[in-house]
Formats: sequence, C-alpha cells, structure tokens
Amino acid sequence: MKNIFIKLIIIFVLVSVTAGEIFADNFSKAKNYIRKSETTTNKDAKYEYLNMAKEIYEEEYEKNPEDINVIVKVSNIYQLLGDRQNAKKYIFKAYNISPQNPQIQREMGDFYYSFQEYSTALEYYKLALSSGLLKDTDLNIKTAQCYEKLGDEENAKLYYQITNYLDSGSKGVVKKLNEYDSLNLKNINKKNEHARYKSLYKADELETEENTEKEVDDIIKQLN
Repeated sequence: MKNIFIKLIIIFVLVSVTAGEIFADNFSKAKNYIRKSETTTNKDAKYEYLNMAKEIYEEEYEKNPEDINVIVKVSNIYQLLGDRQNAKKYIFKAYNISPQNPQIQREMGDFYYSFQEYSTALEYYKLALSSGLLKDTDLNIKTAQCYEKLGDEENAKLYYQITNYLDSGSKGVVKKLNEYDSLNLKNINKKNEHARYKSLYKADELETEENTEKEVDDIIKQLN
C-alpha cells in the first residue's frame, strides 16, 4: 500500500512538472510571435503573428480561467490588436479577482493608456503607486507620461524628478528634465511641491513600506 502511495505521488509530481513545462513553452511561443509582430513592416503578417499569440493565450485561459497572469496576457494581446472591448473584458476579470493587487492596478492603467484614456490611466497608476509600488521607476515614468499627455507639465516634471532620484543617471529621464529646463517652465513653489508630493505618497497608505515617512522626507530633500 505504501509503495502504491509513493508511486501516485511520483506520477502527480511528474504530471505537474510536465504541465508547467508545456505552459512555459506555450508562453515562450506566444512571446516569440509578439516579437515578430513588432519587427515586421507587413501589416498582414503583424496581424497574423498577434492572432497566433492570442490563440495560445486563449487556450491557456480555457485551462486556467482563474489564473490572473493568463487573464492579463489575454487582455494585453487584445490591446495590441486594438480590440478595446475584449481587452477591457479580460483586464476587469483580473481586477475583480484581486482589486488590491498593485500590479493589477498598474495593468489597469496600462489598459487605459493603450487606448489614450490618460485621465483614467493616471488614476490607476497613482493607485498602484500608493498601494506599494512607490519606488517603481517605470511606473513613475508612466505617471509622468500621463501628465504630459494631459498637458500638465509641472506634474510631469515632478514625476521625472522623483524617477531621477530613484534611478539617478537614467539617460531618458535626464533628457526629459533637460527638455523641461530648456523650456523655461515657471518655477514650482517649493512649498506647494512638497505638499503635493506628500499628498501623493501618504505614509499611512503604504503599510508595506518600512520607515516610509522618513523615506519621503529624504526624497523631498533630494528634490530641493
């Protein structure tokens, strides 16, 4: 009886490992199709590559309808195809499963950004920042880009400054800051800048961060 039980465990482990390898292999194939779609200049070929990737993701979704990672990938491929209705359908499936997940909040922002709905994208980006992604440089850059799209140059510059503090020396960010400086933008009152920064990053909203209040004060000093 003991030998049979051990054999069953071994079979279960082997099946699980094999399923995981197939899953990873399918994702690898889908990513490859997406890369090809990005490099081809032929519109028909681009569409075919994206559809092949979509078929893979949808097959995985049928097998794993509660897997957030799979759901997000299905939404992402529909975004690339410009299908807002289906992209929204799937990203909201993921969001409804885990609305407090900052990565999903970020994906919601990406969805709205991809369809040029920058005000709503900004809301989700700021939510993701306050939910635990305060130090995510890419997310701060996307937030800055949203402000740029909305014509709010002062806040865009502020978020580029934050990004530069978090990842000093980033060529793209430094270039952006230099562009803003060259435009001779009106100086932002430092007192207002500090108040705005604190309002964006309230310490009591960042329960996962240690010594958050001190870190915020340090960052503000760096921005002086």
